[in-house]
Amino acid sequence: MDTSEKSRFDVPYGPDRYRALSRHFDACAHLPPRERERYVRGADTGLREELRSLLRYHAPSPSPVPAPPRNRTSWVRKPLLKLGIGALATLLLLALRTSTLGRFERALREDAERMRRDVVASHSSLLRSWARRQKELVRSVLEAPDVVRHVATLAEAAEASRERPQDALQRSPSYKYLSERMSRVPPELGERGFLLVGRDGVTLCSEDTSLVGRPPEPEGAVLRQRMLLGEGVLDAGVAGGPIRDASGQLRAIALFRFAPEREFLGFLQAPSPISLSHAPDLEGGLRAEVDIDAVLAPARPLRTAFALLLALPGLVTLGILFPTFRARFRGRHGKGSVLGSYVLDRRLGQGGMAEVFLGHHAVLGRPAALKMLHPGRIATQQRFEQEARLASLLEHPNLVQVFEFGETPEGRLYYAMEYVRGLTLAQLLALEGRVPPARALYLLRQISDALEEAQRVGLLHRDLKPANVMVCSRGGAGDVIKVLDFGIACSISGGDASPELVGTPAYIAPERIRSEDARDPRSDVYSFGAVAFHLLTGRNVFEGASPAELIYQSLTAERPSPSQLRGSLLPEALEALIRRCLALDPESRPADFAEVGELLRAVETPDRWDSDDARAWWAENEERIGMFS
Repeated sequence: MDTSEKSRFDVPYGPDRYRALSRHFDACAHLPPRERERYVRGADTGLREELRSLLRYHAPSPSPVPAPPRNRTSWVRKPLLKLGIGALATLLLLALRTSTLGRFERALREDAERMRRDVVASHSSLLRSWARRQKELVRSVLEAPDVVRHVATLAEAAEASRERPQDALQRSPSYKYLSERMSRVPPELGERGFLLVGRDGVTLCSEDTSLVGRPPEPEGAVLRQRMLLGEGVLDAGVAGGPIRDASGQLRAIALFRFAPEREFLGFLQAPSPISLSHAPDLEGGLRAEVDIDAVLAPARPLRTAFALLLALPGLVTLGILFPTFRARFRGRHGKGSVLGSYVLDRRLGQGGMAEVFLGHHAVLGRPAALKMLHPGRIATQQRFEQEARLASLLEHPNLVQVFEFGETPEGRLYYAMEYVRGLTLAQLLALEGRVPPARALYLLRQISDALEEAQRVGLLHRDLKPANVMVCSRGGAGDVIKVLDFGIACSISGGDASPELVGTPAYIAPERIRSEDARDPRSDVYSFGAVAFHLLTGRNVFEGASPAELIYQSLTAERPSPSQLRGSLLPEALEALIRRCLALDPESRPADFAEVGELLRAVETPDRWDSDDARAWWAENEERIGMFS
C-alpha cells in the first residue's frame, strides 16, 4: 500500500479518530477474511488493533450451500391459483345453495303464512260466536224482572244509609236474594264470582262480603265506566253490563268473572308452528305468531349439508396452502429458522422497532439474543444499523456484546448479541422495594464503569433507566451488571443522524428537553443519578400523573433528598454525589463517568456488600427470580 493510502488512517485520537474508525469498520466489516486483513494492515498500530478487536465479532457468516434460484413469481402465482380455485368452488356452491335451499325455504314460509291466515279466520269466527253467546247470557240475567227489582231495592237502601251502607245492605232481603240468584248463573258466566255496583260507585252485592258498601278495587275501572255509560262489555275473564229499571233508568252495573282458559282459549290451540292469542278486547279478534325456526325446521338438514359443502373448499385450500405458508413463515422468523450463524429457538418479546428472539450458535451452541427489525421505513433501518454499529464498538464486561449483523433474504435487518438471563433493575426493585446502600454502591460502580467505556469511544446512551440495566448471576458471580439498549445512542461529537427528544421522562436530563441536539456527556450523568436515586429510595426523583408533568418538574422543581425519602441517612459522600448528578445546571454535575467512578470509589458505607453477599443473595432468591423468567 502506498504512502498516500496509509495516510488516510493516520488520524489523531479524538472525535475525528472515532469517525475514521467507524468509516473504515463499515468499509471492511463484510469483506472476506483475506481482503479484510489486507485492508486493516494499512492502519497505524492503535487503529489496527481497534479494528481487529471490533471485527473479531463480525466474522463473515459461513457461505451457505447454494440453493436453487427461487422463482418468486411462481411462488406468488401458485398460492393465488389455489386460492382462486377455492374461491370459484365456493361461489358455485353459494349459487347452488341460493337456488335450492332458498327456493325450499321460501316455499315453507309461504305455506306457513297460508296456514296462519286460515287458522286465524276459522278461530276468529268461533271466537265471535262465543262472544255473542256470552253477551246474550249476560243480557238475559241482567234484564230479568226479579233481578232488576231487587237491585233497585238495594240501590235505594244504599242511598238511604250513606254512613253505614254495609249493614243496611246486608240486612236487606234483596241482598240475600241476589246473592243466591247470582250464584246460580251458568258456570261459563260467573264461575269466579260477581259484583253489583251502584251508580254512585258503592258495591251493592258480591260473593266477597268485604267489598259490600265500599267502592270496588281500582282494577277494572275502565270497564265499569263503559258499563255506567250503558255499554255491555266482554273481556278476558270478565263480562257485564248495565241494569236498567222499567223506565230505562240505569240503577247499577253487574260484572261476572269466569275462567277464560276453559271457556274459550281451549279452542285457540293452533297446530305448531302457529300460536294464537286473543286481543285485549275479545271482540277485537285474535293475534297469530309464526315460529320461523319451526317453519324452517324441515330445511335444517339441507342447510347443514350446504354448510359442510361450503366449508370443504376452504378447508381443502387451506390444507394445500398450509405447508407452503408454514415453510415461508418459518423461513422468516419461526422456531428453527436460521439467521446467519444462529438458529432461532423462541421469541422473547417485541417493541415498536424490532422483535427479539432467543437463539443459539449453529456450531458452538452458544445462546444469543437476536434482534430483528420490523419491516419499515429507511429511517428506522438507519437507526437500527446505527444501534448495531455503536453497540459493536463496546467491549466492557458490563456492556452487552454484539456478535453478528446481517440481513434476511426478505430484507429484514438483524443482529446477534450476548444473551443475558437475569433481572432488570426495575424487576429487582419490584422484588426488594429499595436496595441497601452498600449493594446499591456495588451496582452503581459497575454501571459507571460501563458508561465510562461508552463515553471513552464517544457514545451517549440517552436512555439510561432501570429497565435498561440488567443484573444477573454469571460464572458463579452475583450482581453482575449489563447495560442494555443503545438503540437511541448517539455520538458525542455528532456526525450521526440528528437525535430526537427520545427517552423516558423520569430520567431525561433537563438540557436534552431544552435542546433536542444536546450531546453533553453530563446528560447521561443526570440519568445515572436518577437511577441511583431510584435504587436507594424505591421511587423516581419526581412523580407525576403525565410525562408533561414529569418534564415540568425536572426543569423547575427542587431535587428531593434521597435520605429524607428513604427515611434513613445515607453516607454523606453518596448523598452529595447523587444530588450533584441531578443538578439542573450541567456545569454543576461531574464532568463525565471517569469522575463519577472516582467519587463512587471514595464512598464508604457502614454495611458491607461484596461478591460473596451477591452470590448468596442469588442462591437464596432463585425461586423469586424465576417469576420474571
